[in-house]
Amino acid sequence: MKYFEFTFRTQPCTETVNDVLAAILGEVGFESFVECEGGLTAYIQQTLCDENAIKIAQYYDVSLDYIAGLTAERNRDSGGLGASFRTLASLAGDDALTASDVLDVVNAAILYECSHAPCGQQSVRACRTFLARLADSYRAAAADNLPQLMEAANAATTAALEVTKMPANYAAKKKGE
Repeated sequence: MKYFEFTFRTQPCTETVNDVLAAILGEVGFESFVECEGGLTAYIQQTLCDENAIKIAQYYDVSLDYIAGLTAERNRDSGGLGASFRTLASLAGDDALTASDVLDVVNAAILYECSHAPCGQQSVRACRTFLARLADSYRAAAADNLPQLMEAANAATTAALEVTKMPANYAAKKKGE
């Protein structure tokens, strides 16, 4: 069996806090625990790494990157992201993209990766490319640059259309198993 290792930072980092955390994690499928500096390392079978990990991150209001030890930044609104969403909301009103919208996509991508990317990495790359080209489109429109806007919008559309290949990729991967 393959396992994922997650490191949870606890505050305060006491035996009691770590014991409570271990009990909560045990209820959602984590199997073993090791106290470490600043928290608790927990292990879960890769096959069980699904929405439970996302629920834990949401419960503690941290990113999975933080829980997995991929970043030291605890606050998922780091780097002024929260302020940017508030500014956008004040300018665009109810039509504004929200942190919840972005978080939903990120959490879905995490769930997808925890499920061993059943359609391959193409859709993940397509999402990233789409977002980059959409940003280019916004910048071009703001700069009143129609040729650049057309190019960026077409590139964003092409990237978004890559997602339509997911069912075929899924079927091909299942057939190959």
